[in-house]
Amino acid sequence: VSWHLYRKPPCSYGQCGVIVRQPLFSLTDDGDPKLTFRVTSINSKAAAANALMLATKEMHEMNQSLSLQYLQIQQRLENQNRQFSIMSNIMKTKHDTAKNAIQNVR
Repeated sequence: VSWHLYRKPPCSYGQCGVIVRQPLFSLTDDGDPKLTFRVTSINSKAAAANALMLATKEMHEMNQSLSLQYLQIQQRLENQNRQFSIMSNIMKTKHDTAKNAIQNVR
């Protein structure tokens, strides 16, 4: 995720402004990712620095959220793998028991 900076023509006071286009990621009601942009005009270095600090903070928070979601997905996959292994072992034991019973009858 990155901020896109666009230079504006010089202002009448000799200042040069910057237009910032910040990507915002969210999920729709269906769970699909959605990308929108917040556009901001910045006319001073202090405002640009503040906007950059805000963007950095938002990116850090988004990164933490995505890390948490990734961890939750990993945990769900581990649980599914455990359940699959348990069921596989139970089915194998049943099969081996039935096989041995049939061989003992012969």
